Amino acid sequence: MAAVTHIGNAESLRFSVKWAEPADGDAESRTRGAATLEVGGHVVWGSPDEPFEWTWIELLEFLAESWRFLLWEETYPEGLAPRNPLVLEDAFETRREDMHPAAAAALHEDVVSFVEHHDMASALRGAIAPPIRILREGLSCSLTTRFGTTTLPFEDVTQALESIASALLTRLDGAEDPRSVRAIADWEQRASVTEKFLLEFAASLPSSHWSTLRGRLPDDPGGWGQLEVFAAARMAGSLLDTTSFEKLLASIESVPHSQTGKLDALSRKAQEHLRPRDRAFLEGYATARAMRPELGHVDEQGCIDIEAILASLDVTVSDVDLKTDSLDAIAVFGPKHGPAVLVNSSGVHSKGPRGRRTTLAHELCHLLLDRDSSLPLVEVLGGRLPRRPEQRANAFAAELLVPSHEVVAATRKESPTTLGDWEALVEAIGRRFKASRAVAAWQTLNANAADGESLAPSVRSRLESLTRDS
Repeated sequence: MAAVTHIGNAESLRFSVKWAEPADGDAESRTRGAATLEVGGHVVWGSPDEPFEWTWIELLEFLAESWRFLLWEETYPEGLAPRNPLVLEDAFETRREDMHPAAAAALHEDVVSFVEHHDMASALRGAIAPPIRILREGLSCSLTTRFGTTTLPFEDVTQALESIASALLTRLDGAEDPRSVRAIADWEQRASVTEKFLLEFAASLPSSHWSTLRGRLPDDPGGWGQLEVFAAARMAGSLLDTTSFEKLLASIESVPHSQTGKLDALSRKAQEHLRPRDRAFLEGYATARAMRPELGHVDEQGCIDIEAILASLDVTVSDVDLKTDSLDAIAVFGPKHGPAVLVNSSGVHSKGPRGRRTTLAHELCHLLLDRDSSLPLVEVLGGRLPRRPEQRANAFAAELLVPSHEVVAATRKESPTTLGDWEALVEAIGRRFKASRAVAAWQTLNANAADGESLAPSVRSRLESLTRDS
């Protein structure tokens, strides 16, 4: 009787299979087996008592077809930002209500393509399997199932998937039927990409931008993913006209590479406060509270000098006018350029002095927490980015600029009763900490809720409206 073969680690990704014997015949016969698939310590496919019996050639075919998408597609289809990959279709259905039918049809095609290439359940044609959705985020990777999301180093995920493929290829050794031969050949070419694929799909660039970017890239497309200009083009290129796009790339190229020793040391301390199972905003708050004393540059009113903090960490801050209010800033921290923050002087938030402080605090969070994980090259505030690090950076910036405990103390001191009192409190907090009205309102709302303060519906509604101010 054949033994069960275990491939991978149960706490991350493990495929356990008992192959049907003998290993001969066509692709279907050679790869038939009873299997379970575990993600993050949970059995997602099959069970120890009732493993999932299937012809696993389909899994090899899926991996070969989807590999380049798993490598290069790090964000959802344009305009969609679901809270996790399992509700992507729900996010689309909500959005399509306000879309022109033709635009909705095009976006639907993109959603279907995303699911086909990122959901391992798509591999099993004709079977109903629970979803396992894989999404790269820089050097990290999320695997989302009905049990939740497991975040792992991207290299660990690809190694586990390659080990599964290797086991299937071993079963096909010596096979001569067309399906086996094709599957082996497709796997060998799994990472092959063309310039057109990278420019049109991976970077989602309009054709008018191709020549501007292509002239700055080496001949081998395989190395483009390690370049700051390509990463920035992927995140922001579709939001800029040709002139501003060229200005963005030129601005990045003008940033020299500098030493990151001070920043690295502080990053290690900051990352000690990450709790991946916490909600993103809780991570942001906790990290800001822990790091505020470490960062220094606080005046007698408790207001931090964010530009002095960045300068002390050898992070260059400069301005660039990108002629759009959609983007606030670009942080650059790759192997050739940076660390630096390019502030868009036309950004909806960054164009004002208080919004600029929020923008720089947001980028500081990415510099501290995301360079070794989800954003290893650049970050574009307002661009196409993973949801979790952006939520975390927003919370970090708010708490760093306007500490919650100071807001609670101010509320107790002022004892606001009318809506006018609450608005005056928000204005006073904003002046003291040189924070935008939106940030001051958010912190007033959240800090008092966390302190157990039961806000009247009218007060909560008014504070929420103030959070939408720039």
